[in-house]
Amino acid sequence: MQFPIEQIDELRSIYPDVKQMEEGGTPYFLLPNVSLPGGATPATVDLLLRPVHMDGYDSRLFYSQQPTFANRTHPEALNWNAQGVHMLSRNWYAFSWRTKPGLTLAQMVAMHLRAVR
Repeated sequence: MQFPIEQIDELRSIYPDVKQMEEGGTPYFLLPNVSLPGGATPATVDLLLRPVHMDGYDSRLFYSQQPTFANRTHPEALNWNAQGVHMLSRNWYAFSWRTKPGLTLAQMVAMHLRAVR
């Protein structure tokens, strides 16, 4: 699946080391060494954006480790319903969080990270 170069460039302006990847026909964007908000432990993880509708989610953001957030202020609890999901030769973790369709790649990541603030 192709994404507009403007969206990839926008994502790269925020995450300079982003890598576009694919597995089983599903596109992903690997965002290495991202600093997490909310007093996270670990403070830095790799993130994996799946920017397509699948399993009832318009997009999904996976974490290389399941962090904890000491200073998180968002009122909704995180439901870590994907634990140790094997993709792209690694295990990944994700919480249930819904975004809306029609977002750019950078907006998708921002909407997912909003939950951990």
